[in-house]
Amino acid sequence: MSGINYVDNPGCSSRFAAHFGFDDGLSSTTSLSPDDDVEGINASVPNVENEAATASIIEPFSSLRPPQRGKRYVYVWHCVSESTDLGFPSEADEVKRYCGNVSLKDIEAGVGDAGTRRALWIDDRKNDLLSGCGSPRLSNGWMTAAEGLRYLGQPRYSLGKEPDAERRLICVVDLTPDFICALAVSAQWHYTPVLRDAMCKHVGFKPSIMVHLPSDGMSKFQMEFHLPFFAIRKCPQPEGSHKKRSIHSMRKWTDVSLTDGESSMSGGEEVYRIYETQVSCVVYGHDEWQWTACAFIDNAHESGDLYDDGEFHDGDGEDGEAVVGQKVDGFDEDPIATGLHVSKPIWRPRQYFTKALEVNIKEVSQEWQELIHKMECDIIAYKQSHTFTYCSTSQNSSEPSEEIKRSFNWTLERMQQLGTFINVLSGTLNQWNAFVSPDGGDIDYFSDLQHPLPSKSPESPENRAAGKSLRAIKKTFGNLQNLLQKIELLRDDLSRDFKTLTLRLSLEGRDANKHASFTSTFLIWVLYPITLAASIFSMQASVIPFGLTPFWFLITIFILLGVMCVIYWFMKKWPSWQNEFAVWRKKRQHLGEEEGEREYRQSILHIFRSRASGDEESLGARAISGTGNTG
Repeated sequence: MSGINYVDNPGCSSRFAAHFGFDDGLSSTTSLSPDDDVEGINASVPNVENEAATASIIEPFSSLRPPQRGKRYVYVWHCVSESTDLGFPSEADEVKRYCGNVSLKDIEAGVGDAGTRRALWIDDRKNDLLSGCGSPRLSNGWMTAAEGLRYLGQPRYSLGKEPDAERRLICVVDLTPDFICALAVSAQWHYTPVLRDAMCKHVGFKPSIMVHLPSDGMSKFQMEFHLPFFAIRKCPQPEGSHKKRSIHSMRKWTDVSLTDGESSMSGGEEVYRIYETQVSCVVYGHDEWQWTACAFIDNAHESGDLYDDGEFHDGDGEDGEAVVGQKVDGFDEDPIATGLHVSKPIWRPRQYFTKALEVNIKEVSQEWQELIHKMECDIIAYKQSHTFTYCSTSQNSSEPSEEIKRSFNWTLERMQQLGTFINVLSGTLNQWNAFVSPDGGDIDYFSDLQHPLPSKSPESPENRAAGKSLRAIKKTFGNLQNLLQKIELLRDDLSRDFKTLTLRLSLEGRDANKHASFTSTFLIWVLYPITLAASIFSMQASVIPFGLTPFWFLITIFILLGVMCVIYWFMKKWPSWQNEFAVWRKKRQHLGEEEGEREYRQSILHIFRSRASGDEESLGARAISGTGNTG
């Protein structure tokens, strides 16, 4: 069955866009037959009558039926048929925003990067014995989005004389909207939730290491790892930036000026660029014969591209089997698990997953180590040139205020950067700790790979290799844990320096306030009376009741000072007088309330006493009346 289904439902295109954010780009009133082909892509209309007969064992159909025929829309039936497996639509909002207004029609036509940028690698093979090179399907090496859409639109099984694509490896370097659309359109409907989840986590820069085995439905498995990290490189030169193809990247980057040991000796700094980077891989399928590995690799931080054009030819592999897509230099490695030769594939999914995780987590660890080393050297070099934060000899020295402010801003910036690194690295380590947890961790899915099998068993070599990979993975994550502790120690050290700088700034601020207070006091109590007296003596002599002599000038100054002292005394005493007046009012009000309550109680007591005396008189009268009646 083709990966793209053209069916007749007016709402299907909008539903597809709601999940993946793509523009259908095709709509007309032309009807399609099951054999129609649109620009090289097999477009098949699901046939309700013979649906079960055309379905292969790898693509079983559910009891759901396609919509009735009507208008022509591009619709991926398997992308939205089981809405319960897709989760909430908000999960794909970030993918939708990233994809924007990408058009499937433009991808099919190869418009722009969809027809020029080769960043998709596919390796399809089949081998019933799960050993050797196997039978590869003919491909053209690295492909564009348009070529990949046409290739993946072909039937995975029963494609003429081509071998079945039982084991499929897919790798996309620097995932762009064009490739997201091509993969989403060509995905098998029952694996759409897996692919959709992988895209969301990769675009969202989220860590994950897990194995998922559905408890119901068809028998299938899902193994994935998403490893976000930061890669540091020297900032590219402006004149060389045009040499690399501009890529619509979802990742952010930050330029920082760092001082290492060598540059600190010369007193200079170098500008580095820190890139957000992630490598993602998900392995899913039915069994050891029918499975797919799909990987997304960020490569924007490298000067060259993994998908540079190269000449490919057909060669011979082991046992006389054909090797397709092998480079002229005689070595074409697997981009998902670098170091593996395509002619020596790993046939079983669990063993392939462990090898891919081993290779990628090692590279991620190296990137983390390089980044932390650069940051540590920068912090040490900066402290050596700015000793006031910790050196005891600096207590007697007065650092300029501007220098302390610059150091304050630098320390705050480094603390924020280290905090970001800690959040990303700790997220990955938390996923790993949950993966290896003895209380039901997903690593139990690989427990048998570490046990030796009989040497004659075909699985024995791969199991031994997988066991070594698991041990190497654990060791690498142990190194990452040590790097996390180093980052936390650096941040704690900077936090102490930050408190010291904050104290220094506050002390300098207090000294500045004292100086300003002294200046204002001098102006008010010294210069202001003299100035006011001078302005008075500059008036006409007829309006001044005393002579304009130096003696009276001094008397005027002292009179003004006395008036100012009285005003100042009143202003200083006024808040306390207000408080005393408020307390007096409250006491008076409280006494009034107590007096009223006392009068109320006395009135109540008087009422009860009068009633009691009245009751006694009435009882006495009744007693006398009763005695008289008896007599």
